[in-house]
Amino acid sequence: LGGMLGIALAYRGWGAMSLVVQQVMAAGLALLLVVLQSGWLPSLAWRARPSRYWHDVRQVSVSGILSFANSNGDSLLVSIFLGPYATGLYNLAKRLTSAVYLVITASLLRVSLPVFAAASGKPEQLRQAYLQLLAMMLFLMLPMLLFQAALAEPLVATVFGQKWLPASSTIAALALLYCLSSVAELNNYVLFALGHSRWPPLLGILQLSLAVILAACFSQYGLLAMSLSFAAAYLLMLPWSQHLTCKAMDLPWTAFLVALQPVLAGAAALLLTLYAMARWWQGSAIVLLVLALFAGAIAYLLPMLLLGRALRGTAGGFDPLSLLRQLRNLKHRGAAAD
Repeated sequence: LGGMLGIALAYRGWGAMSLVVQQVMAAGLALLLVVLQSGWLPSLAWRARPSRYWHDVRQVSVSGILSFANSNGDSLLVSIFLGPYATGLYNLAKRLTSAVYLVITASLLRVSLPVFAAASGKPEQLRQAYLQLLAMMLFLMLPMLLFQAALAEPLVATVFGQKWLPASSTIAALALLYCLSSVAELNNYVLFALGHSRWPPLLGILQLSLAVILAACFSQYGLLAMSLSFAAAYLLMLPWSQHLTCKAMDLPWTAFLVALQPVLAGAAALLLTLYAMARWWQGSAIVLLVLALFAGAIAYLLPMLLLGRALRGTAGGFDPLSLLRQLRNLKHRGAAAD
């Protein structure tokens, strides 16, 4: 209904305001449906002591504000240093890559916090839940992001047209950025669940400061350099975030790396296959995209099947292909924890 109303208003000349009406209509109907389905409305009575939760609320709120600034401040910096044309190109690349983040990472994060909180007193269960969620997130995200990065030019030319081709190189940098930021967000949820709530805001402040400094230093080299500087800020902060997370869970680095071996091996094979096809293919872009889907699926799944069998039964090792069958279990565990 929101889309239909937005299209009708755009046809009548409302311009950008038609998008605003579409969003408000969709969100309002979603809220109404939730209220009707649940049959519950919040009351105005406050039965709990606000001071009891103030410390956690403050830390989570600050972390959320910093996460929002990290997610949206890059477009502001691009517009300040490079102007509106570069901002348009950057936002196109950001929309393509952030869609994967919003669909996959945001969905898994909604499950992760109650699952981590329920397992906080059970170290082995917490480690297994973390590794499963992380491997599942990468298993679903990496093929989409690598496909966008390796085949950005034919993808952009086919879907958006030749005039948007200058945004192709930025897509690869932002694919790396959203992959790193997804891991960092999951780590923050583990730290919150275990009571280490002071670390995520601190990491967010350092991350934002580093991104601003690098962007200011490399803005003179163009849009790709600025995009890589945003990704570099995440890349430099991720080892610290991962160290704190593994230390909080008492998770050995060997178990962490072993659990991700199949997914990373499949991603490497997929990336090599896609880049080889993009380099040597001389035919139609649409045919290239279709062939890349089939060849990429084989290249991605085959190493994971082999390594998954080899690591099955070892400490920290499991078959990533079985993760899809665990989505229902994770959903039920999250609902039970809530």
